Amino acid sequence: NNRKWIGTYNGQISIYDDIRFFHRNPDSLISSRINKIRSTTSGKVLVATQANGLLLIDEKLNAVAIGKFNLSEIIYDAVETNNGSFLVATDQGLFYIERDKEGYKPKVSLKQLEYLNVGTILKTERREEAYIVGTEYDGIFKLTFEHGFFKVERLNEEHNLPGNKLLLLALDRNNDLWISRQLTGINKAKIEANNIISQTTYYKGKFRNYFFKTILFDQEQNVWLGSYGEGLFQL
Repeated sequence: NNRKWIGTYNGQISIYDDIRFFHRNPDSLISSRINKIRSTTSGKVLVATQANGLLLIDEKLNAVAIGKFNLSEIIYDAVETNNGSFLVATDQGLFYIERDKEGYKPKVSLKQLEYLNVGTILKTERREEAYIVGTEYDGIFKLTFEHGFFKVERLNEEHNLPGNKLLLLALDRNNDLWISRQLTGINKAKIEANNIISQTTYYKGKFRNYFFKTILFDQEQNVWLGSYGEGLFQL
């Protein structure tokens, strides 16, 4: 419906429908920070929260919790798979919530990423069904869905150094991977086989000590960087 959804630190959701702003505040979101909002192919909206699990909101703005997450589990991100199921990034690993004819099954942990702090998950635009998963300190992984199972591979990356916290991943229209790290700033890279090949590094000068928490691309493929406390930048 071309709505714009805005989530806040105190669990509020503001929705703009090109005419007005209105608020949607399901009871389960009142006390929890909203970490990510994503749309689904069915027109529903996924909401990842800090302490109230994963919610699915329909077009009538009715919300239901899925996955049966504990209050102690932080949900950072979630994406819809090709079969209408969900991959969910949390501080305790990556989970798969499978959808069947009766609804959504309980969450299942992907063993290779169990107990890792998974902050970002991206769906690639390749022919194969593949995802890029970023962990806080344990590197970047590629997931490929083959024959009903996820194949998990760690990608080799030159900037995956001790203490170099991963802040954010983003994919542009060319499927180039943009990586934001605490110590090495912004890197634009290509994925070749199981290697991340760095092409361009943006960390010199004033960018060096900034924490970039948002990377967006406009229709002209300009790159916009949202920093933590230092403002908005365009590359």
